Amino acid sequence: MSITDRFTGGALRALLLGFALAALGSLAATRPAVAQNGPMFGLTVAINYGFLGGEDLDLLDDAIGFETIGSLAFPSGLELGAGVGISSHDIDPGSADASLTTVFADGRYRFNVPAGEVRHFHPFIGGRLGYASLGADPSGPGIDDDESVSGLLFGFGGGLEYWLSESVGLDGGAQLNFLSLENDVGGTKFDIRAGVKVRF
Repeated sequence: MSITDRFTGGALRALLLGFALAALGSLAATRPAVAQNGPMFGLTVAINYGFLGGEDLDLLDDAIGFETIGSLAFPSGLELGAGVGISSHDIDPGSADASLTTVFADGRYRFNVPAGEVRHFHPFIGGRLGYASLGADPSGPGIDDDESVSGLLFGFGGGLEYWLSESVGLDGGAQLNFLSLENDVGGTKFDIRAGVKVRF
């Protein structure tokens, strides 16, 4: 399968996941979000589809992953958070599996849309810095031990929050992450993400 076919198929699956989450979210109350008067804690659960790139990661298939983020949003538009993510990838030609686990700190700036019918939309830009561990579970003959490398992850991206009510919103976007791991292993991971955010 060509890189173009993998990207097109992966993008379509990610888009379908986003529509499914939006359909579930539409069952919630549809009152527009109100003005924020102080810091608010948020919890986001998201599904992402990751496209891996770079010579060291070419053998890993693109895959669906999951992440959970706890965050604190301020009235100024600044939001700081921390989270964990995991994705599982097949290794061509199918002799092993690999899991990518990340622990990270997030920062984003949400743009305030002028009051009116669209005040529940909040575009954002953000960055990420964290720790990544790539572990392989070989299943070929003569291979008994798991192998793993770990190191630095950093990235940037953007997206859109759509608030269905005062406390429930949809969170979608895209992010490009750079991986710099042990043994000179490195590459990129481009994620398309769709999730649900709850604020307390």
